[in-house]
Amino acid sequence: MLAAYTQAGHLSAARGIFLAMPRHDVVTWNALASGYRDAGEPHGAVEVYLTMLLDGACRPDRVSFIGALDACGRAGNILCGESIHANAVEAGFALAVSVCTAAVDMYGKCRRADRARAVFDAAPYKSAIFVVPWTAMVAGYSQNGHGLDALRLFRTMDLEGVAPNRVTFITVLDACSLVPAFTPGRIVHGEILNRGISLDVVLGTSLVGMYAQCGHLEYARDLFDSLPARSLISWNCMISGYARGGHADQCLDLLQSMQIESAASPCRSTIISILFACSHGGALDRGLELWRSMEMDLAIDREFDHYVSLLDLLCRSGKMEIARDVVEGMPYKPDSIAWTTFLGSSSINGGD
Repeated sequence: MLAAYTQAGHLSAARGIFLAMPRHDVVTWNALASGYRDAGEPHGAVEVYLTMLLDGACRPDRVSFIGALDACGRAGNILCGESIHANAVEAGFALAVSVCTAAVDMYGKCRRADRARAVFDAAPYKSAIFVVPWTAMVAGYSQNGHGLDALRLFRTMDLEGVAPNRVTFITVLDACSLVPAFTPGRIVHGEILNRGISLDVVLGTSLVGMYAQCGHLEYARDLFDSLPARSLISWNCMISGYARGGHADQCLDLLQSMQIESAASPCRSTIISILFACSHGGALDRGLELWRSMEMDLAIDREFDHYVSLLDLLCRSGKMEIARDVVEGMPYKPDSIAWTTFLGSSSINGGD
């Protein structure tokens, strides 16, 4: 009954059943905690695990520690993560590959790549069958902006004979985008093809993003056009790639195609990228047309970042009086970025 309610996402009912039980074993604790995790409430899952440890009526098992570390990573709770990891070590799971992998993943998500690497180096991962912990460490580096470290580890992984899987390739492509590193990205793309791995929407989007981030927009567009399906992230990757080069026309054409061909709807990031392209591509009129259509046609509320993007567009186009009106009339208090955008352009354009 408890498992059925947690799997259905009925957490209040599940918690009520749990509290009404005369005794709790490790299975019921794990079921309640996993329900919170699966429902996207990692903080609630962490609370359940900590209560379980404090209760002391039953000993956490391997599944308990894996779930608890995963919840701490999702919640970004490094203090609880460290405590639970220490408890796992004390319970005899220091060399359990699955627990170590969960700890590596947790430390990576909590912005402690150094701690993740320490756990990784101390664990028994040398067998070629253990691709998951290697992937977790590569992801940890990528998530923390250490693209070169991720690429070096991927190279070591290859030398150790560990065969990458689909998730590994996604994480290493993210690292290539961070650097950015075109040649390693091309090598990774070739390896994907050599292994006969099909390009689903996630892996295909990672390749599009890598090529776009490296400035090779033709490669990116060819891949984008060949994807069997496109998510909002796919569209945003291609649009932001064009935006960085100031290609406003291509961005706006993609926006139109997105509205016609895709079930995905543009989001705030989509609009910011296109306004950036219009600003850097000298497309004032098209940028203003997009601004006017945001709320009425696209159903996107104008947020502070949108106003900053509009200011940049106006200031770069020399429309200082209109920019001043925007600063004075926008429903947000201008911060240092907005004022720097306006005042910097004002001095260049000879404004007051």
